[in-house]
Amino acid sequence: YCGNKDFNAPDIVPKSCKQHDKDYSKDSELSRKEADDRFLDNMKKELMERHPEMPKWVRDSIANTYYKAVRENGHDSYKGKGVNDRVVREGDDIPRVPRF
Repeated sequence: YCGNKDFNAPDIVPKSCKQHDKDYSKDSELSRKEADDRFLDNMKKELMERHPEMPKWVRDSIANTYYKAVRENGHDSYKGKGVNDRVVREGDDIPRVPRF
């Protein structure tokens, strides 16, 4: 299933979405970032398998768009046991920790 309860994304990478749902489930040991990174890799492979006629830049654009969507909006959907990191957006009232 691609999307969430509020948004149903076009299901052009069903295997990748199904795996991503498992990676977001309560039984998953992956962090949210690991799940999303695997989703990106899986989508690129699945798009190549299903749509080899598409130019690579089109396939990459689709995969990157879905990836950006889950990174920016997937926080509440993640139920796994790993770290549920949050993408910090401009304007968020979250203190920044300086890097040393």
